[in-house]
Amino acid sequence: MLAEGQPSDLTREVAYCQLAKDPSAYRGMRIRVRGVYRFASGIEFSILQAPECCPESRLKEIPVTIDGTPEYPARKSDRLVKKLSRKSNGIALVEFLGDFDGTDLYVQKVEQIEHLSPLPDRAPDPSWVPRNCNVASQGERSNPPSPLCR
Repeated sequence: MLAEGQPSDLTREVAYCQLAKDPSAYRGMRIRVRGVYRFASGIEFSILQAPECCPESRLKEIPVTIDGTPEYPARKSDRLVKKLSRKSNGIALVEFLGDFDGTDLYVQKVEQIEHLSPLPDRAPDPSWVPRNCNVASQGERSNPPSPLCR
């Protein structure tokens, strides 16, 4: 845990489903997480969602802030942020490193963009975004885990 709001030097790799199931367990930690990043108006409105079905999630989405005072120790991260911010509305499969406060993720580094698609108003999601992730009435998943899982 962080002391007095200071970011930790240790980074925990966490699956989105673990984070969404028990967000309080990661409060105050610097984490690396992979997810579906949705943004509008550049990167002013942005959320992170599951890259696969998470039937036990408590969080459907995590608010994301990239613009604050991120640390860009590598040109690659800066280049990836610029790539995201060039689109006004979009969706991307990303890996972020950031500080999690229990509800919001403050991105310090964009580590990877696996997919990036523009997303005009009312357009369907690209095929790589998981669909129909509700749990079936017999307790089985209505959609198998996405092949995007690591």
